[in-house]
Amino acid sequence: MLVLLRRSPRFLCAALAAGVTLGAACAQPARDWDEEGEDDLPDRKRPGIFYRPAEDSPPAQLALARRLEEEGRLRAAARACQTLVHAWHSAAEAAEAQMALARILEQRNRHARAFAEYQYLVDNFPGRFPFTEVVERQYRIANHVMTARRGRLGRFAGFAFPDRALPLFEALVRSAPEWDRAAEARFRLGQLYRRTGDYMAAVVAFETLRYRYPGFAQMEDADFARAACVYELARTSPRDENLARDAVSALSEFMREYPRGGQAERAREMLDAVKEQLAGMYYERAAFYDKHRGRKPRAALIAYADFIARFPSSRLAERARARLERIKAESEPDQPLPGGSETNAAGRTSSDIELPAPEEQ
Repeated sequence: MLVLLRRSPRFLCAALAAGVTLGAACAQPARDWDEEGEDDLPDRKRPGIFYRPAEDSPPAQLALARRLEEEGRLRAAARACQTLVHAWHSAAEAAEAQMALARILEQRNRHARAFAEYQYLVDNFPGRFPFTEVVERQYRIANHVMTARRGRLGRFAGFAFPDRALPLFEALVRSAPEWDRAAEARFRLGQLYRRTGDYMAAVVAFETLRYRYPGFAQMEDADFARAACVYELARTSPRDENLARDAVSALSEFMREYPRGGQAERAREMLDAVKEQLAGMYYERAAFYDKHRGRKPRAALIAYADFIARFPSSRLAERARARLERIKAESEPDQPLPGGSETNAAGRTSSDIELPAPEEQ
């Protein structure tokens, strides 16, 4: 073997690579079954060679789990509960064992796995456990995951990873829409979507909150967050006129409902910004027609007049007025021109005219 490796570099490299891979695999600590996440849970737990009960009946296995828990052997107790559920899923004791499993994992600070096991209880054993208690435990876990920090080092507080809580809150609002704190959970979900940059999902969450739970105590904060998310969508798509109009509508509606609210000033700033963004789109359209006046001489006149009518206080309004007057002065005196109080040949003002879409440059 040594001769073969010495004479063939290809075999030598392969052997070294295999050794490194094996060494890395051996160096990695194996994950305990109770450290797995939600994605590791099957749709339904079934008997298997890794789940052989120590007792010959569900009542005896459950009694074993209780005794182990009383002795403080929590990991062994959780394993006994897990085995009972796998081996006798339809037994009367299965729901109690599943509840005990989730509770023990929560006690051992296995937060993600505990939440997943509670959710398994909700999905597979309806009506066989205290629903409100389970949902409240899930909510407590979700809030902990949302705010927990990882990577603490000395005085450094570490980093928060709120996106880890997203699937937890999604499961909560899906399985407990009539729960007493369902509105609060949906509000948290919208906040998480917003914090992670998924503004469209946040808008849906806040709109659902508004129409399903109109009496929510923090509705002003939820409505502002919704309007702010629409604003962010418009800002990330600066040439999308429909999104800009949606943002103007959402922010205007918020200011009408909460004129003296704590977020009114910020809403006004965002409204002014998105209006200026919308004005820029209209001005660009007018400038395009101005640049190509040889092909459509009246289009620039109509577009500038339309811009002034829609955005009289825009920072671009004076420039548009000056350009409109110059075009008028350069045009033939007997040609009817739009703008101001003048009307076109059909007797309509410029704001009544549907402008054609600009042609490709």
